Amino acid sequence: KIPKGVEHNQSFIYKGLGDDTFKHLPAGDLLVRVEIYVPDGFGFEGHDIFTEKTINCIDAMTGCELDITNFDGSTLKVTVPPGTQHGARLALMGQGLPHRTGDSRGRLIIFVNIYILKELDDESIRRLKEINNTLKETV
Repeated sequence: KIPKGVEHNQSFIYKGLGDDTFKHLPAGDLLVRVEIYVPDGFGFEGHDIFTEKTINCIDAMTGCELDITNFDGSTLKVTVPPGTQHGARLALMGQGLPHRTGDSRGRLIIFVNIYILKELDDESIRRLKEINNTLKETV
């Protein structure tokens, strides 16, 4: 049995559960080294899980809600605050890997990537320029 909160590359020795080929000798010990696997698109360090999400520049400026699929398959709602910058980190406490003691868990940390919209129609460009000019006047 592997206890909760085990860490990557942690080893366990199980006495007497190893090789017992030679009946006149006691069974050896079983050495188990645990490797933690997380699905593609995720990484981890300690008890924290990392992933990335890309949003467009308008959502970054105005804020938005995202549905994030966590490494365990659950779906989480994440609020991206207005004015979020490229490379920002959003941390969801208690959504990472479990700790050895208690019921606490690490964080799910989402790195936010922002892309600039490229294919805008003339009307959208005109409206964005209008908004930008209004903002320049208030500064």
